Amino acid sequence: MSGNIATEFIIPATEGRAVVVKRGQTLRIHQTDGGQVGDCTFYNANDYKEIVHVGQSWALNVMAGTGTCKAFKHFYSKPPRENVMLTVTADTYPNHWGNMGGRCSNKIYEVRDDIPGGHRSCQQNLTEAVEPYGLTGDDVFDIFNVFMKVDLHSDGGFTIHPTEASPDDYIDLHAEVLAIAGAVLQAKPEALDLRDGEIVDAGDGRARMTLVELCEIAFYRQHELPPDIKPELVATRHFTNREPPYFVANGIQASYLEVDVKTGGITLLGHWAVEDCGRLVNPMLVDEQIRGGIVQGLGAALYENCIYSEDGQLLTGTLVDYLVPMAVELPDIVVAHLETPQAGTELGVKGAGEAGAEGSGAAVWCALNDALRPLGARVTRQPFTPETVLKALGTV
Repeated sequence: MSGNIATEFIIPATEGRAVVVKRGQTLRIHQTDGGQVGDCTFYNANDYKEIVHVGQSWALNVMAGTGTCKAFKHFYSKPPRENVMLTVTADTYPNHWGNMGGRCSNKIYEVRDDIPGGHRSCQQNLTEAVEPYGLTGDDVFDIFNVFMKVDLHSDGGFTIHPTEASPDDYIDLHAEVLAIAGAVLQAKPEALDLRDGEIVDAGDGRARMTLVELCEIAFYRQHELPPDIKPELVATRHFTNREPPYFVANGIQASYLEVDVKTGGITLLGHWAVEDCGRLVNPMLVDEQIRGGIVQGLGAALYENCIYSEDGQLLTGTLVDYLVPMAVELPDIVVAHLETPQAGTELGVKGAGEAGAEGSGAAVWCALNDALRPLGARVTRQPFTPETVLKALGTV
């Protein structure tokens, strides 16, 4: 399910937060800090009157053999609807607390800690989380406590222990995609499953319809669905890189050249490049990648040019007219490397292919203007052809 995670929800420590998870998407709730627990409640975004009932979910999962008070598979909405709202698809810490809806509140803190009026509570956090959706604290009903370790006593009491969840633990809650199929097949969503492109009975795996058929109904025959079913077969995934946002190679290049002030001709005498491409897996291959890129940049700086006639006809459409550097025009190219492994990649590598091309043209440009500076000349537009150089010198 990791490829369809809609939101990776980090439990906030002193505030409430709400997210919208569409059908078919998965909400991953993270345990980011070792001592952190979270109070959660779930609503149907299309009908806020349908809300999860943790106590009923506890009872139904125990009776169906799919869970206990500490970990269960399905979250059901409160009676009389009792629909499966969320299904647990992954749980690295199956020791939560479905405690019939209790949560910390000002009153609990007042009784427990003898503080008049209590202090900031989970009830306040949850109230703030639902307010942007037009709900109030009166609409905060049942609560599921994630990562909260509680032991029940035979006398009806309980003991709350510090959570044993590690900072990288999580629980994945999958919003039901089978509601549409259940409506079409007149079956409960939890009695169905999606396997190999088919809607099947969860128990015996018998095929009921294909996913293609279901999509045709959802998108093109919506009149066949009950009015309370919203056919939103859409999943959106936003990728946020937690590591540095770009894996950029870096380096420096230098060019040594000679200018014939009579003809405007440029002779390349030497070129040097020091690149940091991260870890070099095949140094010889990287050397030639850099050299090839340098030659490409030299061609753009000195030779390559698309020339058009007045009526828009391309005049440099073949290699007879469109000049590229040949071996005889190229200098010796000296390549050296630094290796700074890049965090966020398996091999510690960065890019290498474009590194040579991006720096060589600029190096030639700087070298050419250095050569022309004593003569009071300067070029500003490539390619730096003999005609360009002569115009800069004022001889043509």
